Amino acid sequence: MLENTKLEEQVCQPVLAYCGIGAEVNLNTNLSKFKNLNFKNIHGAFLYEIKISRFASEVFYSKSNSYFAYLVQVYMESDDFYEKPFQDINIFFEKDFEDLIEYSIILPRLFKTHHRYVFDMERCTVCNFKQFGENIELWKKSNGLS
Repeated sequence: MLENTKLEEQVCQPVLAYCGIGAEVNLNTNLSKFKNLNFKNIHGAFLYEIKISRFASEVFYSKSNSYFAYLVQVYMESDDFYEKPFQDINIFFEKDFEDLIEYSIILPRLFKTHHRYVFDMERCTVCNFKQFGENIELWKKSNGLS
């Protein structure tokens, strides 16, 4: 999602990653927050990834009164290979930490009960966003998720 951008080489602290396979969308959840979610068949099965990392807020806003910001990356694809994947990125500054928590709770609940994989990365070393993505891919491969 951040490939070939300046952000890809920025340093971040990985926090958490969710991965779900064969998940069905929970239509009881408020989907209005995801306006660009426009799959033709919302009743299909989906693969999704949610990645959360922390980084220096000055990367986006030099006059911020927050030292840290959090980046939440969402990737979702349908089992119908004709469908275009959904991708979204949201940034939360420290002052909006409660919004980050609420958003991070809502995202996995977009899906009905399924087998969800959680990778707690808070003890991982600082890396750049590219390495963070590569670490997630290695984790998925080592757990048979890709």
